[in-house]
Amino acid sequence: MSVITKKFVKRKVAAPQSEVASNGLEQAIARAEDRLEIWQNKSFDERASLLHQLACHTRKGTDQLSQLVTQEIDKLLAQGHLEMSLV
Repeated sequence: MSVITKKFVKRKVAAPQSEVASNGLEQAIARAEDRLEIWQNKSFDERASLLHQLACHTRKGTDQLSQLVTQEIDKLLAQGHLEMSLV
């Protein structure tokens, strides 16, 4: 199984045992449900502000994200740049 770290470096890790994976999945679902509740309790203006911030950060990292898309999905770099320009 491949894992992407914060620095977008691909590394191989051992596949988790089914019990551990199941427990991890349950924890991930619980965290997602908690985050969804937090998101739902935010006002429209707060959500809009957060999404604008996300778009801004995405635009700043266009070159890095384009290279990542190129490596991960086997696209041409120009296609990666085009996709990132749509943000």
